[in-house]
Amino acid sequence: MSASGKQWLSEYGSEYSTGGQIDEMVLALIESCADKSESVRATVADSLTSIGKKKPALVLNFCKVFLEKRTKLDKGHRVLLLGVIKRIVTETIDTLPSQVGCDLVRLASSEMTASKEVIVDWQTAASEVLVALGSRFAKEVITSLLDKFGAGAIPHYFVVQTLANLASKNAYCVVPHLKDTFGRLLPMLGMAKSDNMKYIFSYALNRFCESISEYVANIDKAPDKKISSGMYFGEVSAGYDVLFGVWLQSKDSRLRSVVAEAIGQMALILPRDKIEEQSTKLISVIVSLYRKHSPNDHLLITECLCNILAAHLQVGCQIADSLADNVMATLHNQACAFADFGSTSSIKNHNEVLRCFAVIGPITSNRLIQFLLNKLENPNDKIRIGTLNILKHIINASGIPQDKMALIISGLKILLNETNNKVKQTLAQVISAMAHHEYLHLEGGQLLVEFIVRQCALTDNLQKTTKPDSEVSNASLRVMCGNVLQLVTTTVAHMQNVLWPTLIEFIVPMKYNNAAGVICRSAAFLANKKQSEESSDYYLDYACQVNLPKPVALLARLLVLAGLPKRSCGQGLHVLNFLLAMSSNINEAFADMWDSVLPRMITYLEDCITLEHSAGDDWNQKAWEDLVLKLLTKSLEEVEDENWTCELGSEMSSQIVMYESFPEEKASKNFLYKCIGVILRKTTNKAYVEKQLNIMFSSVNHTNQTEREGCAMGMGFASYAHLDAVLQKLEDVPKREMDKSEADVERIKSTLILSYGYVTYYSPVNLITSRIEVNILRVINPQFGNVKDSTVKQNLIRSVALIGHALHKDHLKFSFTFNKRDDLITHMLAEELAEKTLRSFNLMLCEILENGSPSNDFFMLYKVHKKIYSPHLENWIYSSHERERDRSLQSLAAILEWYLEHAESENKDGSSKKFGAVIARLAPRVADPLASVRESTITCTQLIFRIEMQFQAIGNDELVDAMDLLIERCRKEESTVITSVVNDYGKILAKKIREVELVEFIYLLLDGLVDCQLQSAVGTSAIINAVLRSRAGGLREEKLREKLEEIDDDKCIKGVRKSFRVLASYHLLPVLDVLLNFKLPYDRYVVGLWKTLAEEEEMLGSVCSHFMDLLKKSFPFQEQGRKEIIKIATEQPIAIACGFNELFKVPTAVSIAKRDYPQLFSTLLLRIGTCIKVQQVKEKSSKAHGVSPMRTAISAFQGFLTLSEEFEVLDEIDKEDGWDKIRHDKAYSDAIVAITSALCKSILLRPHIAKVIAYLMPALNGPYDNQRLIVAAFFAEIINQRCLGELGQADIIINCLLSRLVDDNLKVRMFCVRGLGNVASVGREHFNAYSTTVLSALMSGIDEKDDSDCDITLEAMSGLSRIIAELDETHVRSILINISLKIRPCFEKSEEKVRARAFTLFGHLSKFGDGPSKVPFLEQIQANMVSLLLHLNENEASVVKACKFTLRSIGPLLNNSEIDYMFQKYLLDDATLYYGEFLNNLTRLLISEYKEKTSLYVTGATRFFKSEWEEIRANAATLIGYYLGNLPNELRETISKEHVCNALKMLLKDTSPMVRSGCATATSLLYEY
Repeated sequence: MSASGKQWLSEYGSEYSTGGQIDEMVLALIESCADKSESVRATVADSLTSIGKKKPALVLNFCKVFLEKRTKLDKGHRVLLLGVIKRIVTETIDTLPSQVGCDLVRLASSEMTASKEVIVDWQTAASEVLVALGSRFAKEVITSLLDKFGAGAIPHYFVVQTLANLASKNAYCVVPHLKDTFGRLLPMLGMAKSDNMKYIFSYALNRFCESISEYVANIDKAPDKKISSGMYFGEVSAGYDVLFGVWLQSKDSRLRSVVAEAIGQMALILPRDKIEEQSTKLISVIVSLYRKHSPNDHLLITECLCNILAAHLQVGCQIADSLADNVMATLHNQACAFADFGSTSSIKNHNEVLRCFAVIGPITSNRLIQFLLNKLENPNDKIRIGTLNILKHIINASGIPQDKMALIISGLKILLNETNNKVKQTLAQVISAMAHHEYLHLEGGQLLVEFIVRQCALTDNLQKTTKPDSEVSNASLRVMCGNVLQLVTTTVAHMQNVLWPTLIEFIVPMKYNNAAGVICRSAAFLANKKQSEESSDYYLDYACQVNLPKPVALLARLLVLAGLPKRSCGQGLHVLNFLLAMSSNINEAFADMWDSVLPRMITYLEDCITLEHSAGDDWNQKAWEDLVLKLLTKSLEEVEDENWTCELGSEMSSQIVMYESFPEEKASKNFLYKCIGVILRKTTNKAYVEKQLNIMFSSVNHTNQTEREGCAMGMGFASYAHLDAVLQKLEDVPKREMDKSEADVERIKSTLILSYGYVTYYSPVNLITSRIEVNILRVINPQFGNVKDSTVKQNLIRSVALIGHALHKDHLKFSFTFNKRDDLITHMLAEELAEKTLRSFNLMLCEILENGSPSNDFFMLYKVHKKIYSPHLENWIYSSHERERDRSLQSLAAILEWYLEHAESENKDGSSKKFGAVIARLAPRVADPLASVRESTITCTQLIFRIEMQFQAIGNDELVDAMDLLIERCRKEESTVITSVVNDYGKILAKKIREVELVEFIYLLLDGLVDCQLQSAVGTSAIINAVLRSRAGGLREEKLREKLEEIDDDKCIKGVRKSFRVLASYHLLPVLDVLLNFKLPYDRYVVGLWKTLAEEEEMLGSVCSHFMDLLKKSFPFQEQGRKEIIKIATEQPIAIACGFNELFKVPTAVSIAKRDYPQLFSTLLLRIGTCIKVQQVKEKSSKAHGVSPMRTAISAFQGFLTLSEEFEVLDEIDKEDGWDKIRHDKAYSDAIVAITSALCKSILLRPHIAKVIAYLMPALNGPYDNQRLIVAAFFAEIINQRCLGELGQADIIINCLLSRLVDDNLKVRMFCVRGLGNVASVGREHFNAYSTTVLSALMSGIDEKDDSDCDITLEAMSGLSRIIAELDETHVRSILINISLKIRPCFEKSEEKVRARAFTLFGHLSKFGDGPSKVPFLEQIQANMVSLLLHLNENEASVVKACKFTLRSIGPLLNNSEIDYMFQKYLLDDATLYYGEFLNNLTRLLISEYKEKTSLYVTGATRFFKSEWEEIRANAATLIGYYLGNLPNELRETISKEHVCNALKMLLKDTSPMVRSGCATATSLLYEY
């Protein structure tokens, strides 16, 4: 022990000291509790606590003495030490020496009362110490505290508070002493003048009474079972009199609240007579406090009132009726004030208020229920909601007698027609509670169920309330009530008899329409449960249960609901499940068929819903309706009872009226009409059919298209079996409806016409052909001339479309001559038809083309084309169907011939006619496979030329007349003849197309190259060639360039570019000069010209060769400036790079890229190197102004790689952000690595590597630094990739790299060193030949003097790691220790990469540690172990990872399997390391295995106390702590304990909080020293 330590012990005593270093360490920690860092103070306190748990007497006594001696100590320091004492006492109370405990009681009592003023932190800390000591030394603590009660003097505030907290914390120890405590405390109550003392006295009495109640409630566990609450009646009554009679009148609201809280607890102890005596006055006063306090202070008052009420209930004391009414009214107001969910006290107060009602219920249940029911009649929404919440709480608390349940149900009826959603929501919650407590089986329960169902039927478009407190939407209320119904159905067993079969009554009425899905879900559950349990009430007695809908009514309604499955929360699934469960109750004949069909429909619907949610597929409503109608059809077939079928149809007809009051249910009415139509198919009763048809047509809303559609389809379905009856009904309609207004007549006419269309479509095909012209068209045709309403027109067109479908041969299945067809088309053409009408009318014209006679149809077709189809003719000309191409061209020829005859009278000006465009569209058909099409094409072309000649007043033309010969020749099928015709046709066009139309003609003709007929596409290409050969001479490049800017269409531009290529084939170099002189970046026209040049392989090869020559000869940049050289790019290389980029986008360039791969690869790579740190041209007049040279070089190289399909290479570069990094001066080095690394993975590069090396080698000795740089980096990576298989090139590359180790550029030398390190990849043959030279070069690189950034050092160590991984031990043995010693200083380098690389290299050296070099290398391991362990927990992740790797590598060499196991298990790269725990376990093993190295480890770790990194100093302290803490006694003498502990004490004063915290933690481990 040091002299200062001995002096301290002599000053403070040594009764509990150990005499070791820990004494001084504890003292140092106690002094460090005043550290300026909060985190350090917390750590020091934890350390003291940790030591205190092991040596409680030592730490507690030192803290006691320290506090006693340092009377002027900072209050914060005292508070922290008292906190430490409290924590140690709490943990070691059972083993604490009695003397220490008593001393601490005196200390804490003294600390708490040292100042008469209230100093909260200090005195609270001392009070907590006393409370902690009270769990064992209760008597001593209470005695100490009671001794503070001086005669005639008020005790210290915290003396009273400590007594109170002790009672609350340890009732079993305190209650037996309360007699004495009350004896000391109660006389002081009258002396308390300040509100603070009254407050603490009230608080104490509250806790004393609370502890008495707890003691008595758990008397079986109490030490003294004789104690009862009656023992304290007198004391509590005396205290009550002071608090209630005097202090409760205080003006301080805070005091009144705590007094009220105390009175509440005291009431539970008061005797019955005292409660009866004080009842009225007490309750009245407490209730009056609500008016004196803000809502934030109501919680304590409510708790008090609740305890008072509980006291009345406890002793059986009644409350006066008037007083009960007052209490309930006051509490009711509290319950109606919505709780603030942002305030905990508000929520607690609301819950306490509800608890008060639960308590008061058994005391005065009649008045309570009557009070609440009266409140339900109040029109105020908040009052009704609050009342319902109270009822819900009372019901859930089972606070209502059974004989009052019916009264509650009756009282709730007033709310069943409530309009406020919040009130309805709360009522639904009350009904849910009633359902769980067996209320709803009583009379009136059905009305409450009906209320829930009615809320399930709410619609979103109901008028919203405007009351400001209404925040519950219809949708949320609907969902909640649906959940309530489902919950009580499935979880409350006794509710099943309440709901079954009552729920079925709600299915048919329309007012519950929106709840249909929810009702069917619950009803299906009940039906399935009843059926599975074979319950007798499953089968319904419709005669006795008169409120239930009849089977036919139920089925009629359910079918309509099933037809619209996505409505009402997906009602379709629930309806189908209910139908499946109810089959026997609807009709026993359905059971077997429904059991087979309905599950498949359910599965189909579920699959559709799943697909719609996952893929967004559209729902096919028509397909689903067809399935439901098919189900209806099969069901009727199963019944085989026409009377039952008619009854179902009649029921459906009667239900039509249900939907009329609900405008949103038009879709339901639509489907209902369809169902009726299906039913009429299955009956033979003519009178019944006629009656139903009358009902259908008379009930439809003729203003609504949806209803009209349903009625018309229903008529169509019925016509399948009753065609004549339906036609007769439709024929009678105009006779009966003519007395209506004109508007009504038009609407009825729409329905009538549409019905005729569906009747035609759905009626039997063998009957409709005989009725169509006589019965149907006779009615429809007259309507065409009298259409005034657009709706009538649209339905008229739809009806015609349906007629067209019905009369199509695919529908009829036999041939039919439609005599009235032309009349119908004439009527249609007379109307002004909108675009959407064309789609409906199209079917009729297709029928003409398909079945009509050409000779008779031309005139009709002409009218059709002129009226409607001229804009659409092109679609037919290019149709894939021969018939359509043939008929359309024949009709066009007829139109042109007619036009030629009338052209003179219609138009004399032909200059604006684009005849060339029309001919371009026709031209591909001249090579059509069908001879008649070829003939019509040439005929049309001849007619067009003659029309043009007539406009221009030109006489005969020999070329045009010669086309007659082409017409004759084109009829032959020989391919040679057709080819000749096409060529001649092209020559004629080349001569006849006007100059102004030439470009557009070529553009439009290009579309023919993708014609659906291959023969026509080939013919189009021949025509284009013929035109270009004849007319290209007049096109010059500058004219083409101007024309490009005039043309907007891209396809037309392509044709012009082809002409440009023709010019370039004769004058390549001038054309290239022109292109390179365009302003950069190239516009889209110039880009197109570049791409055109690339389309011919020979021309492209010449262009690339010329460009590569230019790049070799041109200067890449100009240097400017004197002090600081700036490189400015030159124009031509940038333009060439841009040109390369565009050329490489053309697929033709692939062959050139393969052929000239080495030259292009090398040239573009060097271009990138040249552009590093080169600035763009700054002169605004320059064509390259603003264009980045690097960006253009990268784009060209990217285009080359893309062309070569080097996608993996590009992805690799993009992954490493290589292109982005190389544009920045600071990151270009990393970018070069990423780019060259990716390039060396190129598959195409392998066969050309020798040529690439040869092309690049001169640049390594060239004048440009960055070219040397990129070549060196590339060569380094080539070596790493084993020269891509060409190992013969390794010698050349290695010699090149060795020669550049003296390069002036540091980065070049760095990549050369990297390349030499990569020699490890080339194989032992080359590797062994250069190993000595390479090792020497790499070792010298470790301490490169000029390498301020340590780049070469890093590469040298990385290279050594790779080299030694391939070498045998014999090659390294002589230099192994030299390498170890050389890298050791790098462990502490400031650059984290250097440290990481050095540690990694040391790990690789472990390869040679298990042979002849094991002993010396093991010494190196021991020497470096401390450094490895300390850096294992530093901030840099790369260093940590390197240390983990190295420790795993050296683990097998340490001759200890447990240490090796720890290294392998816990030091995985990505695993989280718990550093302290790891060191604790490791140091035990190191001590056990290497006892002789103890001094080495301790000295080594202590040396790091002066490290420049704070985390290393902290780690060193931690390592010392665990190592010394685990060191056995016999080894402790081998170290200088005093030196180490003094060093730790000094470290406690380190400038870094991290170090001080680490040191404190380490000190806590040295409790045995």
